[in-house]
Amino acid sequence: MPVKVLKKKGLYRICEPSGRIAKTRLGNARDGGGHESARRAHAQAGHINDGVAKARRHGR
Repeated sequence: MPVKVLKKKGLYRICEPSGRIAKTRLGNARDGGGHESARRAHAQAGHINDGVAKARRHGR
């Protein structure tokens, strides 16, 4: 499922569709704790979503 950007605690964070902050497989926040710039957060979310879509196309 694609991630999205939500403003939480004053920062723009990369979040799962459920609204929880996205985590890596090791449990670390993907967004490094958040971005002050919405533009940077949206760019990062776009890269994550592109990577997920590419992996799905290649059966991973």
